[in-house]
Amino acid sequence: MSRPIGPVERYYLCRLSMGYCNNGFSIAARFNRPVDDVLLSNALRLMILKNPVFSLNFFRTNPDDKKHNGDNFVVHSVLKIAYDQVVQPLEADSFGPELAERLADEVLPLDTDRPTWKLYNLKLRNNEPSALIFVCNHIFFDGNAGANVFDELLWCLDEVERTKPSSVRTQLFNAEIDNLAPQPALDKIASLYDTPFLFMIKSLLLEIFLPHFLVHFFRVLFQSDFPNTYRYPVFNPVPPKKFNHLGFRLLKFLPLETTQLLARSKQNGLTLTPFIGACAHAAAQEHLVPYANTLQGYKVDQRRSVNVPIALCGRRYVPQNAIQLRFGLYMSQTLPFVPVDLTTVKQIGENLKKQLDATMESRDPFKFAGMLRYVNIWDWFKGELKDPNGRGAIEISNIGCKKFARGHWEVTDLIFTQSVSTSHLTLSVVSTPKGGLHLTVADVDDMELWSNGDKKVMDEFVALFKQNLLS
Repeated sequence: MSRPIGPVERYYLCRLSMGYCNNGFSIAARFNRPVDDVLLSNALRLMILKNPVFSLNFFRTNPDDKKHNGDNFVVHSVLKIAYDQVVQPLEADSFGPELAERLADEVLPLDTDRPTWKLYNLKLRNNEPSALIFVCNHIFFDGNAGANVFDELLWCLDEVERTKPSSVRTQLFNAEIDNLAPQPALDKIASLYDTPFLFMIKSLLLEIFLPHFLVHFFRVLFQSDFPNTYRYPVFNPVPPKKFNHLGFRLLKFLPLETTQLLARSKQNGLTLTPFIGACAHAAAQEHLVPYANTLQGYKVDQRRSVNVPIALCGRRYVPQNAIQLRFGLYMSQTLPFVPVDLTTVKQIGENLKKQLDATMESRDPFKFAGMLRYVNIWDWFKGELKDPNGRGAIEISNIGCKKFARGHWEVTDLIFTQSVSTSHLTLSVVSTPKGGLHLTVADVDDMELWSNGDKKVMDEFVALFKQNLLS
């Protein structure tokens, strides 16, 4: 059994095939109890049977993806899944930048007879607790879906433990025997990406038919929240490019520090995501913008238009489909620019929160994503990449505080890492009550070469960013 690809899947398929999408992302989980191969293999078997998405891949039926706009792909199950194919041991000195880079280099390809995910059973040589790491291709999972894997796994571990299995299940799935129907495409499950007619006409005019330079000029002239990029050029030191390499820095906030961080954001009248964005934006204006100015031939004190792309989870809009939407891609993105005259964390955060609240109320990014079903995405995306301002500045993906517990099982800590694709920086955030908050900073590798004497500019940025968060 197979199905056609959906419109949002087509967008990610395009980015992957063109090399402008990261390999995927990873979420590491620590548990309150050890997990052995017997329990894990039987739990994974149950998880796959309950959720067909874990058996799927995208398969090309004929060549020339652009010509067919991705419709030359179908989605169906792989033939078989073996335990040792999707669960592998991994050792590292610590959960640090080197491990994050290794995970970011993991490629889980499409059009091959294996699933688009795997688990690493991580053992750390510094005596930190072990962890299971879920690594996946982005095309079937967003960040919240990746976290939900561990909630589902806890349920399966609890169910399986009751049966007291005695042996490792070496084969987790066999398509001929199990005969699973593929999970429907996203637009078939919920109306999240429906596009109203008037919005469609407006978007076609602004994004397709009218020249971009003309639309940009009138937006600067008449749209109050649009940056004057003629006077304050967009922060764009690294243009869009394929197959980004990158650097990582991992910030850990213990539960008490996390409480302090949340209190600090409330003192500023902010929720956590705008607060993080404001702290990063302020640190970027202090360290990244001056260096980029020197690099690009501007005066060192030239103010720049810096945007903060924020990932939006669409599940909140369709709570009636909560069970069906646990896995898959139900996200979009808002791209707020911060006015250059705002300089304090409170001012920047208030502006980000205002723009974020308005976007969440309008749902415009989801309506626009629905528009992609009406265009050839390969042509549209190629046009977007010609824009010298096409790479965003500071992207934030905050998947929230997760409280996963089933029976005697509990997730005590989570770490979320992903690389950059069409942004300069990516901030990946997740927290748990017992493990505190983890914030992973990824930057495009060009910025790893930026230095002031013997100090890396990125190290100076991250130090001030953390100081802004806690001071």
